[in-house]
Amino acid sequence: MWNGIASAQNMNIIPGIAPASNTTGALYIEPVDLDLVNWVTFLVQWGAATSGAGATCDDYTVTVECSSVATMTSASAINFTYRLSPALATNSGFGDVTAGTSDGVTLSTNAANLTNKILIVDVDPVEVARRSAVARFLTLHLIPSTTTAHIVGGMSFVGTRYPANSIPSSS
Repeated sequence: MWNGIASAQNMNIIPGIAPASNTTGALYIEPVDLDLVNWVTFLVQWGAATSGAGATCDDYTVTVECSSVATMTSASAINFTYRLSPALATNSGFGDVTAGTSDGVTLSTNAANLTNKILIVDVDPVEVARRSAVARFLTLHLIPSTTTAHIVGGMSFVGTRYPANSIPSSS
């Protein structure tokens, strides 16, 4: 079987946040059911600020949370790693792989940091087990410091235990 992303037969790609102008506050990527997966990578993409002074303000606090239920009630934050892409059309290389703690990381949406960039967040399944023996669901939580409008969208790449044309659901 092909090991690349071609045809997405070795992973489940789950739309998590519809790309839109966010003015409503906190966002969650659709929870991933860990029952049939080996790994999870979240991808978040920011566009330009769509109103206000968002090109020079607003921070997003990013956390990864696990829970025993899909509604993510009683969720616990866990450690993760992340990388930030270069800005659109700059092709200057991704940033370093950086540790994110259960306290999360705060990233600024100014032009030098998030505008027109991609955030990749990897989760080690061991971190879920360390936090909770019964946790089965995982999500990425984005909390803006204000509600200035920003274009943001997200998805989950899930390494499934059973690759095929018809992959069992992980959401």
